[in-house]
Amino acid sequence: MSFCNWKQYQPVARELKQIYAAETAELAAKRLEDFAEGLWGKKLPAIVQSWRRVWEQVIPFFAYPKEIRKIIYTTSKRLWTPRGTRTPIRLPWAGDTAQRPLSR
Repeated sequence: MSFCNWKQYQPVARELKQIYAAETAELAAKRLEDFAEGLWGKKLPAIVQSWRRVWEQVIPFFAYPKEIRKIIYTTSKRLWTPRGTRTPIRLPWAGDTAQRPLSR
């Protein structure tokens, strides 16, 4: 989400959620293509390039049941890494078992 400004954040996030909330990897790939051909994909092509670059690492995510995937993709809210630093800030509600966020 570092590719868009704060006014674009919510509509872009809504569109991207359709990708990572898809039932299968094939459907997610289709939705990524739809995103790429749509308004935000054309305005912010770096987002599409970023997703395509790591797609092989995203595919295993769809092997988990939908309930588990929701836990996985909301875990990033538990740890937050400010831009320009490498050490995540541990938020008060983050437990010791929270995983480190993926690098940006």
